[in-house]
Formats: sequence, C-alpha cells, structure tokens
Amino acid sequence: MKRYLLILLAIMCVSGLFAFENYNTAMGFHFGTSTGSGYSVRHWGISNGYQATIAAYAYGSKNPDYSNSDFVGEDYKNARRQTGLLGLNYIWNLQKAKEYHFYVLTGGSYTLQKVKRYYSPNDSKWVNDNKWSIGAGPGFEMMLADRFHISVELPITYNHRDDIVMYIPAVGIYYYFR
Repeated sequence: MKRYLLILLAIMCVSGLFAFENYNTAMGFHFGTSTGSGYSVRHWGISNGYQATIAAYAYGSKNPDYSNSDFVGEDYKNARRQTGLLGLNYIWNLQKAKEYHFYVLTGGSYTLQKVKRYYSPNDSKWVNDNKWSIGAGPGFEMMLADRFHISVELPITYNHRDDIVMYIPAVGIYYYFR
C-alpha cells in the first residue's frame, strides 16, 4: 500500500510540472534535514512558493552471513534498510531579482524506514525506525545558468529525538522549465 502511495505522489508531482506556463517551476535534487533528501519539485507563485521532495531506497545485505564468532551483541552493520521519504516546505519570498531569490523556508520531512535487526545469527525481525524533522530558516537561490539554479538554506530544525539543531545547511540544484 505504501509503495502505491509513493508512486501516485511521484506521478502527481511530475504531471504538475506541465500545468504551469511560466518560468517558475523546477525539478532537481535537494539534500537537507527539514527539507528531505531526494528528487525535488519547486514552484514559485506570485509572492511565495512551495517545494516537495520524495525519495525511496534500500541498502544493506538481504541475508548477511553471521557466524557465531562474528556476532557481537547488537551489531547491525549488515542490516537491511528500506526507506521512503517525503518533504514538504513552504517558501516565503523576501526578495526576488532576475538572478536570485532570498527567502525563508518552513516545513518538514518524514522518513518511513524499516530495519532488519539481528538479535542472534538466526534471529532477525523487521523494526520500524521512522524519523521526522521540522524547521525554518533563511535560504538563497541563485542562477548558475539560464535554467540551472542552486539553493542553499540554513534552517533551525527540531527532530524526532527532541533535539533542536541550529544551522545544518540544506542544498539543492534545480532545472527550471519554461
């Protein structure tokens, strides 16, 4: 069910690119805690904008070979991880020029993650390890070429561990359509 929801969301994001006629919509990659890390769509309206980021990946060995002598307590070094991520952010435009935007970014990301944990060489169990993060902070987007832009943000974030983290940079590179 989650897989179908992620596929439907990706199709909606890509189809939304063709609905805009101005030079305001971009697609690219974005990496950050409160913004999410993955494929990203960014749209600027008349005064403000929004950004959606989505990713799905898996890593680690499906069936690691633990021998009794190698297994030490809670060693999950070869555990399988399956992850889906969604980030949604609202962009408050502060200053807009032809070659740059200065803005405040607010929003968050949620990561659905399942981890295959090994309790002994023959005993494993899938465990949910979901994470979330919300944040707000200033950002700057500048033009690299006619349609390629790069963005850098410094949000203050609050996360699932009840940590307030100052100024973990987020960065993105985008290609603008029309």
